Amino acid sequence: EPKPFVMEIIEKHTKETEVLDEKQNLLFFEAVAWVISATSDVLKGECIMGLMQQCNSTWKQIMEAAKANPDQVLYSLDVSKRLVNILRVNQRVAKATGAAFTPQLMVIYQEMIQVYGLYSQRILQEVQRCGPSRIKHSEIKALHLYKRETLHLVETFVDTAAQEGENCRKEIAEKLLGDLLQPVLSDYKNNIPDTRDCEVLTLLSVLTTRLDSNISPVLPVIFEFVFESTLDMIKTDFQSYPDHREKFYELLKACNQHCFDGLFALPAHQLKAYVESLVWAFKHEHPSVAEQGLQVTYEFLLKLINDKREVLSDFCNLFYFSLMKETLLVLTDTLHRSGFKFQTLIFMHLIRIVEFGVVQNPGNGLTRENVMQSLIDLLSRSFQTVNQKQVEAFVVDLFNYCRDPKPTRFQQHMRDFLISLKEFAGDNDPLFEAEREEALARARELDRQRRMQVPGMIEQYDTTVTVRGGDDD
Repeated sequence: EPKPFVMEIIEKHTKETEVLDEKQNLLFFEAVAWVISATSDVLKGECIMGLMQQCNSTWKQIMEAAKANPDQVLYSLDVSKRLVNILRVNQRVAKATGAAFTPQLMVIYQEMIQVYGLYSQRILQEVQRCGPSRIKHSEIKALHLYKRETLHLVETFVDTAAQEGENCRKEIAEKLLGDLLQPVLSDYKNNIPDTRDCEVLTLLSVLTTRLDSNISPVLPVIFEFVFESTLDMIKTDFQSYPDHREKFYELLKACNQHCFDGLFALPAHQLKAYVESLVWAFKHEHPSVAEQGLQVTYEFLLKLINDKREVLSDFCNLFYFSLMKETLLVLTDTLHRSGFKFQTLIFMHLIRIVEFGVVQNPGNGLTRENVMQSLIDLLSRSFQTVNQKQVEAFVVDLFNYCRDPKPTRFQQHMRDFLISLKEFAGDNDPLFEAEREEALARARELDRQRRMQVPGMIEQYDTTVTVRGGDDD
């Protein structure tokens, strides 16, 4: 029986790739890997191991030599670059083959993580000896690049393989997490802020997103090593470490969407760190970051009310008043006007919790009357030029309008109050942005329906035409 053509390519690929440069070589491996991905499950494993045979042989030779003389072998610039290239080849093949790549990854995985730990120690020693500028030297940059490519390889493999079913997700969690997290997370925490790699946060986001509840058992470890140390980097101002900020907020979102139950199995101080991170996100002065923080906070609050009612009372005892105060602060801050929609939604749901009696705890002040009085006091202190009776009437109507199933009336009431404030005098267009978008959407829909009445006014393949057409009304 003739061999599959892909096997012939694999058997002869060494001669073909000798004349290719590094980028061309990576493209070749990825192209062959995509061909392998279209073969039968039985053939995939054999093809992958055959394709990676030369890389595995080179890897093994380096590891054997490093055992005898690690300083001269493992830390040399040439060897670290060769290891980086091997990892990049593995990453390209993993991207195309997914779960079928598991046996190949296991061939190098243990040693790959061990080298990650050794390189981390060497970088830390050099930085302590010579200062942060040491990381710009070629030898140290190569070690750092190896660490980053290790993270990319694991990230790529998990991102593709975990999509192939729950069994794959469980297998990944069992085989990878134990060896991976300790060296990666401890290195992140022990480094000075300037040498912490934000790609660690990206990897954690992918692990959380793809592994779902399978990540829950190690969530406390992630919080212990990553959350507080990252929060310390970004909470002193709104400018430092922009890459870490962005990827940290993505991790918050991933935890909320894919590991929500795991958040409430955390120790109290770690849950507090998570909530503080949400608050810090929506207080950010950059509109896109603040918007992301508001969305995650809103989704978190909705899930808490709808799906975790059994812990809602304890959560409110700890965070209700602080969360309400921080939300009100950004609502009444002219720098955060662009977040008006989600600010008011969060605020409305916080009021609903006590208005509908979802949580009633007189001992902690969680009653309708006490929350109402707290809002009156807070607003009166913040805006001393506003008449006390006006503030009281405003707060009473907040509770009245929060009962409306749609948030429109509540938001309009809040907007009217803000516009009446001297601090909000001037351009208030952002407060009307949601209504503007809805009005434009209605106008587009009406225009589409009008054009549908005239044959030929809408192209045959116009993507704005849906199956339901104009019968939605």
